[in-house]
Amino acid sequence: MLLTVRDSSGTPVRIAEGPVKQGFHRVAWDLRLPAHVLPPNRPRGEESDFFGGGPTGPYAVPGEYSVTLSQRVGGVVTQLAGPVSFHVALDPQVPLTGEDEQARGAFQARLQDLRRRRAGALALASTTQQKLGQMRKALDLAPAAPADLGTRVRAAEQQLSGILIASLVNRDAPVVYGSVSGVMDMKAGSAAVGGPEFGLLSAASVQLSHFYGIPCSSGGQSDARVHGIQASIEKGTTLLASILAGADFVDLYFGSYEGFNATSPEQVLIDHEIAGYANRYAQGIEVDSASLSLDLMEAVGPGGSYLKNPRALRDTMAMMGREWYLPALFDRRTPDGPDRPEEDLLQMAHEAVARILREHEPTPLDPGLLKEMKVILEAIRKEENGSPAAI
Repeated sequence: MLLTVRDSSGTPVRIAEGPVKQGFHRVAWDLRLPAHVLPPNRPRGEESDFFGGGPTGPYAVPGEYSVTLSQRVGGVVTQLAGPVSFHVALDPQVPLTGEDEQARGAFQARLQDLRRRRAGALALASTTQQKLGQMRKALDLAPAAPADLGTRVRAAEQQLSGILIASLVNRDAPVVYGSVSGVMDMKAGSAAVGGPEFGLLSAASVQLSHFYGIPCSSGGQSDARVHGIQASIEKGTTLLASILAGADFVDLYFGSYEGFNATSPEQVLIDHEIAGYANRYAQGIEVDSASLSLDLMEAVGPGGSYLKNPRALRDTMAMMGREWYLPALFDRRTPDGPDRPEEDLLQMAHEAVARILREHEPTPLDPGLLKEMKVILEAIRKEENGSPAAI
C-alpha cells in the first residue's frame, strides 16, 4: 500500500508504504520532505516508518496538500482512494511569516539539490576508487603487465579526484581532463617527456576522457637540452599522438624544451610550423561532391588537361586556403634551386626571429580597452600594496 502526499501543484513530495495486514491502521506524516539520500534497505514486507531513524529531509512549507491511497501489485500501481485535501498550518508560536516560510522552503530545496549532487558524486567517487584500487592490485599481482598501465591508472585516479573536488565547489564548473604523465629514462635517471611513451600515455588519457564524456587536453614536449632538431622531432611526434587520438585541446608549450624548463624565440617559430602540420592532420580530408569536383572530371574527360581549364584553376585557388598548409618557415624548394640557401633549420629560425623583431609593428590596442586594462591593473596594485601605484 502506498500513501502519496502531493503539494498544491500536484507534485508528489513524499511517498510511504502502508501496512498490508487486515484491520484498521494509521499512518502519520512527520511533515518532512524526502532526505537527500536513499533510506537503508529494509527486508521485504517490513513497513516504512515516517518517524524512524536514518536521514531526514527538511520540513514542508505550510500550505495546501493532498494524499492518495494506492496499491502496487506486480509493479503496477493502482489508485484506490483520494485525493483527500488537507492544510498544513504554521505554528502560531513560531515568529515567522508565510513569506519567511516560502523563502525557507526555496532555500532548503536548493540545499537539498546540492546535497543530493554531493552524495551522488561521493558515491560515484567511492565506486570509482574501489575499481581503480582493484585495477592497481591486479597490476601488482601481474608481473608481466606493462609498466605504463600502472601510470595510467594512477593518473586517472588523480584526474577524477580533481574533477570531483571542482564539482563539489561548483557543480557547473567547467573541467578538462588532461595528463602530463611520463616515464623515467632508466639510463639517465630523469623524467622522459619527449619520448614515444609520453605520446602513448597522452593518447591513453584522451581515450579515457572520451570514455568518461569529458573534454580533454593533451600536448607535446621535449627532453632536448638545446633548441633545434631534437626538440622539434620530439615535440612533433608527441603532439601528433594526441592529435590522432582525438584530443579536444592540444598544447605544444610554444618555444619550450628541456622538459618545460627552457624557452627560446627560435623554437617558438619552429613550434608554429609543427602546430600547423599537426592541425592539418586534425582537420582531415574534406570529401564531398565539391571537393572531389566530379563534374569537372567528367567535363575534362580522359586525355584532357586540367592545367588549361579555368574552372580547375578557380577550384584549386579556392581550396588552397583550407586544404593546403603553406609553411612560413620550412623550405620546400628544390635542393638545386638557384636561390636555395645553405642553412639549417635553427639558422633559418634565428634569421626569421631577427627579421620579425626588426620589422614587426604590433596592432595598437583600442584606446577604450587600454584604459579599462589600466583601471584593472591599478585596482590589483592597490589590493597588493595597499596604496596606488603609477601605471
